[in-house]
Amino acid sequence: MNAVLRETFDRHPSVYPSRNLSIVFCGIELENPFILSAAPSTDELDIVRRGLQMGWAGAILKTTSMPGTPVSLTYPLMTGWHEGDHRLLGMGNIDLISKYPIDEIVSRVKILKKEFPRKLIGASIMGQSKQAWQTLASTLSKAGADLIECSFSCPQGSMGEEPGKMLAQSAEATERVARWVKEAADSTPILIKITPLVTDIAEIARAVERAG
Repeated sequence: MNAVLRETFDRHPSVYPSRNLSIVFCGIELENPFILSAAPSTDELDIVRRGLQMGWAGAILKTTSMPGTPVSLTYPLMTGWHEGDHRLLGMGNIDLISKYPIDEIVSRVKILKKEFPRKLIGASIMGQSKQAWQTLASTLSKAGADLIECSFSCPQGSMGEEPGKMLAQSAEATERVARWVKEAADSTPILIKITPLVTDIAEIARAVERAG
């Protein structure tokens, strides 16, 4: 916990009574149910480190991919507009994956697990072939990631049934790729990110269940 916050709690225990917020998620013990999601803020080691120091129970590093995967990022990701007396905030560009390939993410997983052994350190992956998905999952499992998240809710190119289609818009593709990842990740827990942009989301959930 931040030193200033800790001092405030210590001085006023009756005003700030302690609460046990610990939970067990996917077999992982967490001090609280708040985890930083895979996003631009978890694509930089120093930002993740500061978040964990401030009390977040864990972090999912920004979605990574195989070396050589094109990454087209345009900054700023968030920006403001001024229209007369009105000030607006909007998304200038929505990034898809990390600018850092798997090797760098493996290094960060190891660093963060050493510095924060009681925090959840997870990673998010995106592949475009069976070999890529399984290599990413196996590599992160061996690196000591507590959890592997699979991004089925972003356009995956050839992995969907149509170019540009989200993988999780296809029950068949969802089941097939989820099974690949499960096979390669050993005992590491797997999270499959699906999308609500389907006619029947239950069908997609059942495909994940069939995959194990």
